[in-house]
Amino acid sequence: MALSTDKAVGPPAAAHRLDENKLCTYLRASVPELSELSHISSKQFSHGQSNPTYLLETNLGKFVMRKKPPGQVLASAHAVDREFRILAALANTPVPVPRVYCLCQDDAVLGTPFYVMEHMQGRIFTDVSMQGASCQERRAAYQSLAATLGKLHSVKPTEVGLGNYSRNHGYCARQVWRWKQQYLAQLDAEPLQEMQQLIQWLESHVPAADSDPAQTRISHGDYRLDNVVLHPTDAGRVLGVLDWELSALGYPLADLAYCCLAYHLDDSTRCIFPALSEPLAAGIPSEQDFVAAYCKERGCDLPGELEWTFCIALSLFRCAAIVAGVGARARMGNASSKDALRAGSPEVSRQVRRDDTSASDDSASSSAASNSGFDPSPRVQDLIRRVTAFMQQHIYPSEHAFEAHAKDPATKWKISPLNEQLKLKAKAAGLWNLWLPADLKAKLKHLAAHAPAEEEGILLGAGLSNLDYAYLSEIMGRSVWASEIFNCSAPDTGNMEVLARYGSVQQQERWLLPLLRGHIRSCFAMTEPEVASSDATNIRSAICRNGAGYTVSGHKWWASGAMDPRCAVSIFMGKTDPEAETYRQQSMILVPMDAPGVSILRPLDVFGYDDAPHGHAEVMYQDVQVPASNLLLGEGRGFEIAQGRLGPGRLHHCMRMVGMGNRSVELMAQRALQRIAFKGPIASQGAFRSQLATCRVELDAARLTVLAAADALDKHGNKKARGQIAAAKFLTPNTVLKVIDTAIQVHGGGGVSNDFVLASLWAGLYYNVPGTWDLKHDSTSKRTSQEDLAMLVSSWGECLASQVVDFTEHLRQAGLDAGEIDEFLDAQPSLTFSLWFAASPSGVGSLQLELELGDQRGSLGDVFARGLGSASNRRPSGEQVFLALRSQKLVVRESKWQQARLILPGLPKGARYARVVISGQQVSLGGYGLPSEDSGTQFTQPELRWGASQVLEGDAAAVLCCSAVALDMDPNAAPGNIITMWNSAN
Repeated sequence: MALSTDKAVGPPAAAHRLDENKLCTYLRASVPELSELSHISSKQFSHGQSNPTYLLETNLGKFVMRKKPPGQVLASAHAVDREFRILAALANTPVPVPRVYCLCQDDAVLGTPFYVMEHMQGRIFTDVSMQGASCQERRAAYQSLAATLGKLHSVKPTEVGLGNYSRNHGYCARQVWRWKQQYLAQLDAEPLQEMQQLIQWLESHVPAADSDPAQTRISHGDYRLDNVVLHPTDAGRVLGVLDWELSALGYPLADLAYCCLAYHLDDSTRCIFPALSEPLAAGIPSEQDFVAAYCKERGCDLPGELEWTFCIALSLFRCAAIVAGVGARARMGNASSKDALRAGSPEVSRQVRRDDTSASDDSASSSAASNSGFDPSPRVQDLIRRVTAFMQQHIYPSEHAFEAHAKDPATKWKISPLNEQLKLKAKAAGLWNLWLPADLKAKLKHLAAHAPAEEEGILLGAGLSNLDYAYLSEIMGRSVWASEIFNCSAPDTGNMEVLARYGSVQQQERWLLPLLRGHIRSCFAMTEPEVASSDATNIRSAICRNGAGYTVSGHKWWASGAMDPRCAVSIFMGKTDPEAETYRQQSMILVPMDAPGVSILRPLDVFGYDDAPHGHAEVMYQDVQVPASNLLLGEGRGFEIAQGRLGPGRLHHCMRMVGMGNRSVELMAQRALQRIAFKGPIASQGAFRSQLATCRVELDAARLTVLAAADALDKHGNKKARGQIAAAKFLTPNTVLKVIDTAIQVHGGGGVSNDFVLASLWAGLYYNVPGTWDLKHDSTSKRTSQEDLAMLVSSWGECLASQVVDFTEHLRQAGLDAGEIDEFLDAQPSLTFSLWFAASPSGVGSLQLELELGDQRGSLGDVFARGLGSASNRRPSGEQVFLALRSQKLVVRESKWQQARLILPGLPKGARYARVVISGQQVSLGGYGLPSEDSGTQFTQPELRWGASQVLEGDAAAVLCCSAVALDMDPNAAPGNIITMWNSAN
């Protein structure tokens, strides 16, 4: 709602009535321009919670007066003298402010200080959504709102006589202290616990730049839409900025964050603080775009994630303190708004704090992953709303047109004009390159200078974390056409990441810039038809040095995107040195698709779907000449690049798959409600409800696995997160395939037809699954993190007692080579191997475990567990026995469950063991000798109760150690199992 600056008035409240005669006399005597003043009629503006503001209608025209409220108020609050000073100082700057006439600090005139300024005829929008305004007006108003604040923060205080307006450093720290004191001063009860927690967080997270005087600018202190006067007809023109009582020399981002509060609040605080509706009204920019407009006006960089989160949290804390103050004044009867009493209630304060908590908690972690849980961060929630709205408005309605274009033989390998139109709309909406993470955005700033002005703010995306972008991938995945519209489709995202991380500046300007702008497409050429390419060491393609360049030769297939007529470049993987170490043979090089010798042999179908107009292709590279400058990173660095490329891209795929699954579940449910079978809707059938519930639960499990992997990638990096990424890549497609298959069955014959999207989703997804089976071992276990690998081995679960267990082979199958196995084992101070067994029918159980230890000091070598003895078929009762080993051979005998006998018949050559500790008791083994079997040491059951452990120590090179713990097993548990676990032990 827009208020006219001459109509949004009414009679003054009883506590705020003026002595108009005294005022007229004072102004006539004090202001030369008003010497002919004869009468004043005063009315009070209805808008505002702070200093009473009056419209003065006189014989000389209209004026506005701001006055300190009567009654007891905080000493530093309602400082109208500060307002007057700063308005006077800014009079000749680009900052639009009303002209001021006089300041009266004599309480004898009207009871409290006041000042008079010019009246500006215009509009004040009290509703941040600007209901009733057009889309163009909203866009123009917010653009000018951001630009005006940028102009203010471009003014240096010393240049306008405000160098001593307040302290020139420590603004944020003072604000935390000040609002803390004001909050506490207004209370008539115990402070809210939530507020106390927030205060502590803010005090410990003040930005370092807060203490730098060079960062200081004039801070308005309460800058927002309803404190500016807009032109009566031109919403893009700010006539004046009002309400300067909280102004100071301060931290400019705190001002900006306070202006952005409407993006973070909800309807519960609307009575005092405005909140934007969800979704945003047409024309209102996202918070990110608003901040970008401000930064563009100032010529500064976008704020950092942690810095921005602190400023938002500080602003929300101010809200809570103001709410408490408004409530206190309302209870005293001197608040200037009739809504003040309700606004100051503890319930509203708590709600502000709830919003606060989400902001402050977000910043507790790194800027990469801002939330400690898996809920979308406040920063991405707006993008989720906007992407969802774009999908509903543009993409879903266009799917049939895209399908028809892709099936028509005359157009299938041409780009749909509708596709390009929607890309332009996505750009205009700021929904472009959303995949680009914050670190790459910062790294690629130099490219923005090469982009047109209209693309400068969106070229490098939103700088999201992997976790935040995962939510957007999920939404895009609901339609196979969506990702490209937002320039977030594979393989381009992976290829752009390669160029961003490993490309030279020349390569980035030549290839990455047009990819980021969406002008070209790319493909990734690695898989070969002649070899099992899941093991990339099998690749036969060659990249041979040839003078000043390279000759590229190879036969590739499943080059996704190569059929696209816009595909201009491929990232080609081949061998530069077949004689080098296995993982140093391969390199990657950029090959233009129009280079002589590059030929597309055929498009490849997936279950009859050719994925036009992008497609998968079989491509021949025959003696292609490429300049040496096209080599990525260097010779022998191909695997290094591949590993850096795979992590984020795999998660993008996975969340798109989850989006496919979600859409399939929705279609399944809709179909079941509409179709009648056996005299009732399919949805009423118990079997269907069970299927639907299973799909929902399993899909949510896959989704959480992907989010956990994205969180790990943000916090620990690609290398350490490989295990979580692999688990997501393994679980998600298999889960979603089952979900889509169930949805197809619910649709009956229609499910496998092209009348529904399900068949194409299933075919496209199944293409991605076979590779994940290779990852079943590679990925669920190939973790360089020692803790992750230890946890992994424990998850291998149960083995039959008669089964031969070879742990080294397990690690080999998981994809680790011998060097990686040794690296892991050598890095452990010790490893734990625990087992339990049941007695034989005769009451005696035996187990033998043989270990081979390496001869080299400092190297464990291969470790084998062999000859695990037979286990009992009798269900044991009482405590099972966990026994320890740290020797070449361990034989355990037991005649009763209450007694265990440990025999150590021999040690590896060169190994020295100092002692055996069981429940604090030491048994000396001495030198190289060990007790014979006849003199074996016996340990009784009480010594092996809960938590008891047995540690053997020695100076042998990397020996295998384990602990002994007795557990009270379920007497009904299935017998005959040996449970193996590895974990770290000191």
